[in-house]
Amino acid sequence: MIIYRNILESMADPELPVRVEAALALQPLIRHDVIRTSMQQNIPQIMQQLLKLANEVMLMHWLTYGGLCRSFLYRTYTLCRGT
Repeated sequence: MIIYRNILESMADPELPVRVEAALALQPLIRHDVIRTSMQQNIPQIMQQLLKLANEVMLMHWLTYGGLCRSFLYRTYTLCRGT
């Protein structure tokens, strides 16, 4: 139970990588009955945190790789136009 509580606390950490690792650490714990029972009591909060985390990760991915793609496309476009 201590591990489970620490994982839940880590899901509220200000650092994105810590929250991602905490979310990934939840999955293997589900197979334990005592953890599963505790998780059932916190499903709304856990789901809210997971959805928020998914949005943050997608945004970071889009900002990182989307910007690179836009930059590449713009450069390709300007080269093709000859400007």
